[in-house]
Amino acid sequence: MNGADRYLSIVVFGTNAFVQLNWTDVSTSEGKASAKSVINDLSVKGGTNLEQGLAKAKDQFKDRKVVSVSSKNVVALTDGAPTFYGEGGWFGPSGSGSSGSKETNDETAKTATELKKVANLYTVCFGAENTTTYRGGPTVGKFLENRIATDSNHAYNADNASALNNVFKEISE
Repeated sequence: MNGADRYLSIVVFGTNAFVQLNWTDVSTSEGKASAKSVINDLSVKGGTNLEQGLAKAKDQFKDRKVVSVSSKNVVALTDGAPTFYGEGGWFGPSGSGSSGSKETNDETAKTATELKKVANLYTVCFGAENTTTYRGGPTVGKFLENRIATDSNHAYNADNASALNNVFKEISE
């Protein structure tokens, strides 16, 4: 739609999750440049706290800039199995950081269910489609498809940069 505002927010998750870019209108050249700059400077260390990434994404939809927007979408991009969940208290988030668990998967899926009440949830598994989430558990690709994404049509896998670009192109169309 020409002339429509297109708001983007970026939430980064590693051991913890935080908002890297608050809602920015990327239909403007200034907004697009700001978003590109943030994306180009992204780096994450530690484990994978997808659960908190999803929780922070859900919280972003409370912002007055987007609360009345009718079409809301989240794209969750991960390169591994969830290994943490929750913000934690004094000791940080729960989980091992180096390997996943059924509990971590369940907590992540519970948060995804809440997020899907306010937005379509796309998942992109980058380079970890066939990695198991925990011993005896599902692969990352299947976990994202079956328990995190809105449905199987909202779940993607990419093994290289070219495939990743194609996934984002397909999602944006």
